[in-house]
Amino acid sequence: MIGEIRGLAENFSDEDFATDSFTIDLSGIETASELHKRISLVLKFPDYYGNNLNALFDVLCDEHPLWSITFTSCKEAEEKLGNEYFESFKQTFADAAEENELVRAKFL
Repeated sequence: MIGEIRGLAENFSDEDFATDSFTIDLSGIETASELHKRISLVLKFPDYYGNNLNALFDVLCDEHPLWSITFTSCKEAEEKLGNEYFESFKQTFADAAEENELVRAKFL
């Protein structure tokens, strides 16, 4: 993907395509509130972040460097948060990636 972007933007330097890589361990997460707090701390979301999936989508679609985010301990978090909420959480990242190609997420 970066190679594709570079090929289209030859007038930019390599610094314009910096990647911020994050690993967010979801172990110990028991509520949606805890999930959003952990994400917002690691990704340094603005203070006005609304701590919900709609706000997450909005922040992911904002301008930022290429974010490569790996979530670990996903099975544990899914058990605590419930399958429906966790699937919605993952879908929020998939939807944001469609809107903003600078978002990448893996769930391990």
